[in-house]
Amino acid sequence: MVCLISPSLQAAKTDNIYTSEILVPDNETRTRETFLPKALTEVLIKSSGNIDIIKNPNIAETLKNAENLLLSYGYVTHSLGDNKNGLYLRAEFDENAINNILTKANQKVWDKNRPKILVWLNVPDLKSKILIDNQILDQNSQHPAFFYLQNHSFRLGLPIIIPTMDAEETKNISEDAICNFDTKALETASTRYTSDVLLIGCIKKNMILSGMEGNWLLVLNNNNSEKFTTKGNDIESIIRNTMDNVFIALTKKTPLVKNNTVNTPVTLHISGVSGLNEYARIIKYVQALDSVTSADILTVTENKIAIKIITTGNNKALETALQNGKNLVPDGSIQKNTEADDNLYYRWINNPQ
Repeated sequence: MVCLISPSLQAAKTDNIYTSEILVPDNETRTRETFLPKALTEVLIKSSGNIDIIKNPNIAETLKNAENLLLSYGYVTHSLGDNKNGLYLRAEFDENAINNILTKANQKVWDKNRPKILVWLNVPDLKSKILIDNQILDQNSQHPAFFYLQNHSFRLGLPIIIPTMDAEETKNISEDAICNFDTKALETASTRYTSDVLLIGCIKKNMILSGMEGNWLLVLNNNNSEKFTTKGNDIESIIRNTMDNVFIALTKKTPLVKNNTVNTPVTLHISGVSGLNEYARIIKYVQALDSVTSADILTVTENKIAIKIITTGNNKALETALQNGKNLVPDGSIQKNTEADDNLYYRWINNPQ
């Protein structure tokens, strides 16, 4: 048997870990606000590698502030198969803020380099009334299973490959080879794809009860494979449950790295402020600085403001970000007490030259 995954696996870097796509009924503001917590939940799951992360009370509290963690959003249309389309809310969240939340909740971060999964799947013809009428999924398939695999692998941050089923593969790989888990034939056919993991599945309509049943083999290495069964009322629930099982299995076998981000509180004292409009402008300016994850007003006087800032890094990282801007300059009239002093003193320049 070919070794498909090893402890020193160098897998594919997965993009869009901090982006979620949620099926929505429309693009109304109220709908977006309703579905954003769900979108954030998916990002927290796939970035942490913990499918039950929402059970952490600190994480559950975070969902109330989903809007504040949002970098951008939009809407996309995806095919659902059978000539049906769905509208999806695409929400991108702040990576640094998400990692800080995981750190505070004592959670790890699943490395972006994740195993590539080659899926050999035999699926039933959903339009046929004949129970044994099946087909092998390929890259050009219009079967709903193809689109649900794409959607749920994206949901969990799992890179997948669907075989081409060209003439050579059609000749060498039969429905029986998949449903009987013929790993020798499937591993031979898999060498062209440079995958790390095989997911072999056979979904059939239940001949006695209504619904469907999927039998699966997840091949990790020579001595490590897992068989499991998923049941559901439809093809979507089968695929969802299957990908959840794969996610859990892979997070146990691939590196989960502890987030080493340092969260440093700093008090930024700013002088030279004139007018209420400038206070709002300063807060917005500070919140947009690199390394700043949060900024809250502590005190406000006639021409001064003190802001509590949480940064990723230390004072030096924040000072570097401040130097890169033009509106804040060091206030040379005030000396810091010690190098460990967590207070920074700056002067606001309204219209820098």
